[in-house]
Amino acid sequence: MKAANTKSPKPSKSHNWTPKQLALLGRISDGAIARQLGLTTGTVYQKRNLLGIPSSRPRNVIPWTQKQIALLGKFPDTEVARRLNTQYKVVLNKRLQLGIECFARQSKLWHHWTDREIKLLGTDIDRNIAQRIGAPTMTVTTKRRNLKIPSFRKRKSTNRPAKPIDSWTAREIAILGTMTDKEAGEHLNLGQATVRLKRISLGIPPCRLGSQRRPGIWTKPIIARLGKESAAAIAKDLGVSRQRVCQKIQELGIAPYINPKP
Repeated sequence: MKAANTKSPKPSKSHNWTPKQLALLGRISDGAIARQLGLTTGTVYQKRNLLGIPSSRPRNVIPWTQKQIALLGKFPDTEVARRLNTQYKVVLNKRLQLGIECFARQSKLWHHWTDREIKLLGTDIDRNIAQRIGAPTMTVTTKRRNLKIPSFRKRKSTNRPAKPIDSWTAREIAILGTMTDKEAGEHLNLGQATVRLKRISLGIPPCRLGSQRRPGIWTKPIIARLGKESAAAIAKDLGVSRQRVCQKIQELGIAPYINPKP
């Protein structure tokens, strides 16, 4: 059996466009042409733009009538984009701007916000807030911006008190390696270099951004309860909405809890 013929993307300077390939520009999406010819989407876009050929799906040309807005959330964003002959991101941005929940609640972009979670916005960086409430960082950032809440600004490490290397408490040492040196410095009100020096002196390996990070609310004991207890009881213990627990159950493919008959 012959191996499938897969084309690797080519740089723009090495591709000679044929009349047949040029005829595709503007008729179908740049991404579809790129996949068909084994090029990058940027290469196709640059060629089309150079020739002054409009996109097959121009951006930001939707007048957004009430009838079109009514489609948002009733169908997947990709389906709405197809019906309106526009790009997926145009539909996504408009739906988020209006605060309309997406069609598929199991989507990573969907989150039911509680009052307690909203109060957290702006009190820490979006990534940390996302870990605490069990939502994607993009969801937190979008919600904060829609509510016009300014982003959290970390205090600069200048003018922070010096800390001798032998004056660390056991509680402070326990933080080292569990987060980046920069995050630990913010937590302890110390400079990043001070934290790094102490960590190295104890032989504690650094926390890498790509490694396993803090689990947020979805710890192993909590996950073990999913499907074995009611979503309402778990949500009450976590301080989040019942919908958020149901969403996690769907994401993990766990059978929902069924209350035994008395």
